[in-house]
Amino acid sequence: LGFGPKIFSRSWRGTEYCLCAIPLGGYVKMAGDERSQCRGGSDEFFSQPLGRRSLIVLMGPVVNYFLAYLCFSVVFMIGFVDMEATQKRVPAQVGKIMASSPAEKAGFLIGDRIVKVDGDPVANWSEMQEAVSKIGARETGIDVLRNGVEIALSVTPEISSGKDIFGREHKVSRIGIQPEDLGSAGDLVVRKYGFLESFVQGGKELWTVTSKTYEALWQIVTAQRSAKEGMTGLVGIFFIVKFAAAVGFSFLL
Repeated sequence: LGFGPKIFSRSWRGTEYCLCAIPLGGYVKMAGDERSQCRGGSDEFFSQPLGRRSLIVLMGPVVNYFLAYLCFSVVFMIGFVDMEATQKRVPAQVGKIMASSPAEKAGFLIGDRIVKVDGDPVANWSEMQEAVSKIGARETGIDVLRNGVEIALSVTPEISSGKDIFGREHKVSRIGIQPEDLGSAGDLVVRKYGFLESFVQGGKELWTVTSKTYEALWQIVTAQRSAKEGMTGLVGIFFIVKFAAAVGFSFLL
């Protein structure tokens, strides 16, 4: 487990088990798993029949898959913040306005509740964000409810760069408003299940992630999505872990 200098190691039945200083992942190195290192010993990887070698290679992904299922189940036991449900509970009400932003120039006020974007009704903050993102940099009408009166405002979103959880930059449309603080508003939706139900939900989540993964791979193969946007490597994984750790242990797991 881990990389770098050994903190602890013990040999048992011909295998050395190690705990190393840098707690990032781990690895298994088999005897003679590289042709250049083969000495012809009966315990070496390439000395095994093809079927056994195939099972050895297969078991790595299988164990990772099973571990993912256990992690999902534990998350459902200890509880987690359902961000999708939380966003749907947050009203499209202006809590903060950025200085010199398009919203400030257009005459938005704190407390305004956005009811329409470009003529389409919006029910919550999530729908409002999605609607604004589709506008681009063109001038559009946004209707707000202020002191019980519906007022039509005209705003031109600005295009700015933002990073996703992979650390990649994307162009996004913004008008410069924020909702009220979720924590103080008590709008966080926390989901938690019993012991047995957690394993059921863990299985459902594993299936969802698996199907989405294959869907994304199919989109890459059929050129519906670029490989650069659809996959990530070590750097991307670092940004994901960094983002997740900032949210909390349940999200990190």
